[in-house]
Amino acid sequence: MYYTGRAIEQYHQKAYDLYKKASEHWEDEDDGLDLDPFFRIGRCYAEYGIGSFNEAVKTFRKSFEHGNTEALTFYILMCFFRDREAVSERDGEWLFEKANTNPSDPHCLFVLGACYEMGFGTEQDYKKSFKAYEKSALLGHAFGQHHLAYMYFHGWGVEKNPEMGFQWELRAAEQIPMAKFNH
Repeated sequence: MYYTGRAIEQYHQKAYDLYKKASEHWEDEDDGLDLDPFFRIGRCYAEYGIGSFNEAVKTFRKSFEHGNTEALTFYILMCFFRDREAVSERDGEWLFEKANTNPSDPHCLFVLGACYEMGFGTEQDYKKSFKAYEKSALLGHAFGQHHLAYMYFHGWGVEKNPEMGFQWELRAAEQIPMAKFNH
């Protein structure tokens, strides 16, 4: 409730502190992904700068290991926007391996596209990146749509097509604010 501000004043630091306490016991319980404190700790850093990059990476990994594929999306987005150099070769290999675990999951497909785009855990390959982003985008993944638009705008892995890029960016803009700046 502190995180979302539902029925109480929004207070992200308090939410973070409570998620930290919950994470100490959560591994021992079968609470389900909707209560996953590891994912929430990572989001506190990714969205509000509370905690540290290393802690967020660690907690997103734990969240994924508990079955939350969305945690991979946040992990890779932090690498795109925060600190690409902080991703070691071993981290890149882990990301690539985990993204390949579920080829029908939109989060895994998005991360696979990012791994190919950035050369994390694999050789950089814009054509493979484009294909993974396209599959993710077609499944409704907002960041997949956003990155697919960039591929079209720049002609990375596909023939340059600003009109198609614009259409994908419009779809992404319905879900994520950052895409609104690009159209």
